[in-house]
Amino acid sequence: MSESVTSAVETLMARDATAGVSSAVVVSVSGEVVVERYGVIPGNALREERIVDAFTPLLSWSVAKSVVHAIVGVLVADARVDLDAPIGLSGGARSGITWLNLLEMRSGLAFIE
Repeated sequence: MSESVTSAVETLMARDATAGVSSAVVVSVSGEVVVERYGVIPGNALREERIVDAFTPLLSWSVAKSVVHAIVGVLVADARVDLDAPIGLSGGARSGITWLNLLEMRSGLAFIE
């Protein structure tokens, strides 16, 4: 498996900017890192190109939502999180916000934008 994963990561990292840029990829299997590659953040009119390493802060944008959903899904499968349970905020209406409210991107509060 490691060779096919490595090949896929190498292909991903070799794409040009018109196909979309991947600045960093880490693949782990059973807690062991099997592939780790870093690239660059392309330059633009506001900043120069930057080389990426393991310590470079990167913006996750909406990827964070998918990662959080996956982590919470594992916790639900392990019976460590109840989606209908409050998340633990104190203070008035906030105390009723549930995990499901957050995963659905709803606050659980009576508020209209």
